[in-house]
Amino acid sequence: MRRSLSVWVAAAVAVVGLVAATGPATADEPTFDTGASDASSIAIFSGLPGYKNVFWWDHSDLTVAVRAASNVDPDKLQAIHDAIAVWSSTLASEIPEISLTDVTSALPSYAPDILVRYVPHAGGINWSGVANCGVQKCLNVIIRSDIPEGENRSGETDADFNALRVERITMHELGHTLGLGHASPIDTTRDLMGYGWIFANPDLTPILSDCDLTGIRTAFSWVFAHEEPHPSPASRVLC
Repeated sequence: MRRSLSVWVAAAVAVVGLVAATGPATADEPTFDTGASDASSIAIFSGLPGYKNVFWWDHSDLTVAVRAASNVDPDKLQAIHDAIAVWSSTLASEIPEISLTDVTSALPSYAPDILVRYVPHAGGINWSGVANCGVQKCLNVIIRSDIPEGENRSGETDADFNALRVERITMHELGHTLGLGHASPIDTTRDLMGYGWIFANPDLTPILSDCDLTGIRTAFSWVFAHEEPHPSPASRVLC
């Protein structure tokens, strides 16, 4: 049984991966831009064949918590919480019908909808983050904390994998947990849900776009239609 979210907040006062990133990011860069997307479209997972039972929610008051070892970099761990705060504030201002609340301090008593695991060297050279969402839960959202020395074929070093990189990757993966698939064309778009801000030009800032927000509204279409919860009827939104 889901206990009241307000009770826990008061008490606490799929596999979709992001491939290994390339190039440095500096601390004075903005975390993201806002506004129009440069993508042509963004996929909505639950509307795609094969995803009907995952990557959608039957409630809109979502909770998220972070689990990490005690010896991880505290700045990078904070970056994960910062990414959650970005989505939380964005939803509150733009789509108040949907909420995302960080309940990390309520662990282990409270079972969150989304569990972000901060794991050293996860993914190796293959990915920096991954979101595995089952039926009404996303308990294996994994964010890599650093790069295995000597294993990254792109030439990226552990020094490049800074807190800003971790925050952006976490924002991308949380976008998946909110129902968003990838933006197209994936390798060139700056949209947060694409890879252009990683590969096309690593100096680019990702865009948390109007199209991303439209995609989330589409993923939660049952909320706005005042219907019983169901997967998205649309597989993609045009940007």
